[in-house]
Amino acid sequence: MKLNLGLRWGHGHAHLIIILLAVLMGALLGMRYMDVSKHSLASAQSSSALATQQDFVQVAKAVKPSVVQINTETVIKGSSGVSPFSGNDFGLPIPPELRRFFEMPTPDQTVRGLGSGFVIREDGYILTNNHVAGDAQKLYVVLPGDDKRYPATLVGRDERSDLAVIKIDKRGLPALEFGDSDALQVGQWSIAIGSPFGLEQTVTVGVISALGRHPDQGDRNIKYGEFIQTDASLNPGNSGGPLVDVAGHVVGVNDFIVSESGGNIGIGFAIPSNTAKTISEELIKNGRISRGRLGIIIQPLTPEMRGYFGVDKGVVVSDVQAGSPAEKAGIKPGDVITKFNGKDMDSVSRLTDAVSSLGPGKQATITIVRNKQPMQLTAVTAELETGQQTASAPSTPPLTGQTQALGIQVLSLADARAQGARVPRDTGGVLVTGVDSSSAAYSAGLRPGTTILQVNGVSVASVDAFQQEAAKVKSGDNVVLFLMSRDGTTSFLAFTAG
Repeated sequence: MKLNLGLRWGHGHAHLIIILLAVLMGALLGMRYMDVSKHSLASAQSSSALATQQDFVQVAKAVKPSVVQINTETVIKGSSGVSPFSGNDFGLPIPPELRRFFEMPTPDQTVRGLGSGFVIREDGYILTNNHVAGDAQKLYVVLPGDDKRYPATLVGRDERSDLAVIKIDKRGLPALEFGDSDALQVGQWSIAIGSPFGLEQTVTVGVISALGRHPDQGDRNIKYGEFIQTDASLNPGNSGGPLVDVAGHVVGVNDFIVSESGGNIGIGFAIPSNTAKTISEELIKNGRISRGRLGIIIQPLTPEMRGYFGVDKGVVVSDVQAGSPAEKAGIKPGDVITKFNGKDMDSVSRLTDAVSSLGPGKQATITIVRNKQPMQLTAVTAELETGQQTASAPSTPPLTGQTQALGIQVLSLADARAQGARVPRDTGGVLVTGVDSSSAAYSAGLRPGTTILQVNGVSVASVDAFQQEAAKVKSGDNVVLFLMSRDGTTSFLAFTAG
């Protein structure tokens, strides 16, 4: 018996059923694949996180045995108890109690300090900050897992870089290796180890936040080097400890933080390892640092100067000292130094550091751009002298016969001298006697008492010459002035005319 449902199936219907079944199977397989993919991705992420965590664990295990705590003691002498009223009561009745208060001697006080350091040689040499160990009368080192305080001696200190090397009488210490701080990249991991607030062997993790920093350090006399910025937590007591990478290599020496509260807010700075390695080696060898000098005054290449000098990156030579290595090499004011011993020089600090770290009596190849043409010169560095002071500028009396352009009041040097003004040697130019406080020149830093030698590369030996060149300047034009200060040094000043 046949059951007739009134349906007829042809080849087309059969194909449709096959297609529908294929789509259904594909969707089921796709959902299964998505579940597997999500699981695989989660597993991969979990494995990556565990691997990173394990990296930190291994670095901590490898580096901590080399990081030490440094205790310092300095004795401040007390007063002898001599009264300011002795021999003279200033005609006033002095109560006996007050007199005895001043005559009472005060005892000596021992000021104790705390910092960090790390072993750089197995025979007891330890690197730290100068502000940790440099001024201390007594130094003690506490090694990890050892309660004994080892007396330490100061091998050498360098205030300009804030580094010091100390030594304890012990061998077989695990020394850390320096990494290449020039190869650092913003965003890579950084690990700090030290004794914040006396909590020795503290490990904190962050990233390299920035490179080449020059933060304001208040009254600290650090004038050498660029700093690494990190958000790895640093606090008082971390100073002198290492900043390391995930390979356990030292990439910096932790130095100071920026904070209004005194605690960590995620802005810490470290001395680059390449600087620390060079300084520490010389301190161990000589006990002091000898720095190189070219005898030039340099300034940044600002955007307004780039077209004038015909170069995008470099450092402008604004003055050359007579008889200096730079003068002997043929360097002149207006040259732009683009390379020093083959390395690009794109900031004043970078060039200063390169010359300083080279040391005295060393030959250097210097690439400059002069009149928009590249040149190569060779110089032999001299030793940098310290303690030089710049004379303060005398005031300028009210002058008559002034003329104004670009918001700048000027007077010929002859007229200024005749009216009693103190002006530098007669090298041509006009004396600035006033600057409009609303002008671009004032905003750029031009002040009275300065001599303008050139305007956009043209010498202005008279007031008329200055006016002629100033008249050529239109609103929006870049202006470059070549100046001489009262002490005879020269510099460039650039601004955009309003």
